[in-house]
Amino acid sequence: MKGASVTAPCYKETKKETKKEAMPDDEKLRSDKMTARAWIGMALGSVQLIQLLARVPKDDPVGAWRKLVERYESKTLATKSHVFKSFLGARMASIDEPVDVFAARVDDLGATLESMGEAVATEAMRCFVLLGGVPDAWEAIREALKREVEEGRIGFDRCVNRLVQYQEEQKLREQQ
Repeated sequence: MKGASVTAPCYKETKKETKKEAMPDDEKLRSDKMTARAWIGMALGSVQLIQLLARVPKDDPVGAWRKLVERYESKTLATKSHVFKSFLGARMASIDEPVDVFAARVDDLGATLESMGEAVATEAMRCFVLLGGVPDAWEAIREALKREVEEGRIGFDRCVNRLVQYQEEQKLREQQ
């Protein structure tokens, strides 16, 4: 019993010290916020966006991000229409573009539509958009995967994996 009572206070003191050391001081937090704001400003670069950020307090990168989302991802009909058009018209930039990069773009557009309250970007719809955006030379794999999607046998991730595998096989054939 005597050993147990001595151990418990030591544990509590160690726990308090760890918590105290893990807490950032005000100066470090302020510096991190300024760094985040600087990175946002450098990434944007355009005069209009820098002016937009000028309306947000310097120590509020979260506020700056919210202003950007408010400005560029507004839920107006025009914005929804533009995103929907981009979603349906998504195409691989070239036959050399990695399928997973293209798939991420399709998935991001679908997620943006969902965040705007549009339920059109279902998993099957994402698959059809993905398959519609691959090169015409891939018609055989496109049609095979479309049938599997229609029958509900594969989802978006599996469709992407099959296309990635196909693209890798095509590259190997070209090297031989």
